[in-house]
Amino acid sequence: MPGINQPKGLENINFDAVQMTKQACYQLIQCYTLKQEFQRYFDTGYVRAQNPEVQKLVGNAEGRGAGLVKALLTRVLKENPGLIPYAIIQSGAKWLGYRAGYHSHWMPLSLKIKLSSQRYYWVSKYHN
Repeated sequence: MPGINQPKGLENINFDAVQMTKQACYQLIQCYTLKQEFQRYFDTGYVRAQNPEVQKLVGNAEGRGAGLVKALLTRVLKENPGLIPYAIIQSGAKWLGYRAGYHSHWMPLSLKIKLSSQRYYWVSKYHN
């Protein structure tokens, strides 16, 4: 940046590109519908059930999820209490999606395709 004294070692950084990257990150934040949340968490639950080593590596998702829900509700209560019902419903959709995906081994393929956000996976060579 012309005219600004930059710390040693930062002379070659393109700060315009850094700013553009920061703006792009904000623009990439996505809002999902309740159906999309359910589907995303269905996929997560399925992957966790199929790969127990992931569960061992990153820990119990449901325990961590409960902590996140508590933190979410605390923050929403402080910042916008009117959104508490939606936060509860959204958290429920995520939990139900995760549980359905985790226990989807008994489901017919047609149902898995409908509940998943990754329909192409179920008909690909990667699915058993």
